[in-house]
Amino acid sequence: MNFEKIISGKKVKLFIASVICGVFMTSVLQSYANGVVRDISSGVVRLHVVANSDMVHDQALKLKVRDGIIEYLEPILKNASSKEEAEEIVTKNIEAIEEEAEQIIKKYGYTYSVTVSSGNFEFPTKSYENVRLPKGNYDAIKIVIGKGRGQNWWCVLYPQLCFSKGNGTLSPESEEKLKGSVTDEEFRIITSKSNVNFKFKIVEIFSD
Repeated sequence: MNFEKIISGKKVKLFIASVICGVFMTSVLQSYANGVVRDISSGVVRLHVVANSDMVHDQALKLKVRDGIIEYLEPILKNASSKEEAEEIVTKNIEAIEEEAEQIIKKYGYTYSVTVSSGNFEFPTKSYENVRLPKGNYDAIKIVIGKGRGQNWWCVLYPQLCFSKGNGTLSPESEEKLKGSVTDEEFRIITSKSNVNFKFKIVEIFSD
């Protein structure tokens, strides 16, 4: 009996089994991560503002536009009770939002064009004060100033996260709305105060 061949054959089988197990686990984790991102994104509407450039004055203007648009949207989104309702409000106000942004730009002495659109856009992982959203595609309103080659600013219009004077904090009311939009586990994943959130890391690494 050739023991070397038997041992070698067992090693090959073990290697193949390990590869199959690895592929299976990766597939399971990807499915889990994508499901979490999909569920979370289905419950929020985000805001994306893109500056003309990374020049200091353009970045400052981006924040002025951000503040003005948030101030405009806060009262009309205040009573939105669902993502669908928030999306409808935003969509109906696209032209008004664009006009508001144009007025802000002119007020500070610039002649940049501005484009406002709603759609499904890719977002990176973003941490706020008491919530962290994984990378993925989210429904959002996107405001592009001028050439749109500068750094971005992101926030959440529904549930209301943008309206906390830049702190990015969920109010108790917004927290309840978020809880109603995702599962208990997903809520814990994105609002965990722990610095080491294992499940969030899984979502971050394995989501498409």
